[in-house]
Amino acid sequence: QDQKNARKELGPKVKSAVEEMKENDPGLQKSIFWVTGSTSVFSNFDIITHHSDKVPVIGASPSMVKGGETPGAMMAIGIGFENNAQLASIYAEKILKNQRTPGEFEVGVINPPDIAINFKMVKKINMKIPFSFFELANLIFNYQGEKVKSRGSILSNKNN
Repeated sequence: QDQKNARKELGPKVKSAVEEMKENDPGLQKSIFWVTGSTSVFSNFDIITHHSDKVPVIGASPSMVKGGETPGAMMAIGIGFENNAQLASIYAEKILKNQRTPGEFEVGVINPPDIAINFKMVKKINMKIPFSFFELANLIFNYQGEKVKSRGSILSNKNN
């Protein structure tokens, strides 16, 4: 409710949401936290993941998935900043060259979407990820939270 108090407010709100989810989903097998675009929320993922119990925390931007010891979203499905900027520049070029008008573009459609996965978080809540998500992911962190795939390229890592 108050961005200045986000860290204090999020813990109790997430706990309360989990308890409410348990009323309809006692095993928390069909529940998720879907975090979209509030900076005061996604900059405090550690609070969300700490209080989320077994509920997967999903983000709308790959930048919400972090490696290392700072927990971010378990997974994100959406559009990353780079692809968003590239798509905007393509649209702008077509408009400036009078090839298209703004109303002719499909807005927000990236296929396939950008997918990021942190398998350290997946393991923590004993989740399963569809293989097709793994295949399409352009950012992956392994079970230790180390980045092993970035922008679609496998990184050199002896622990892959």
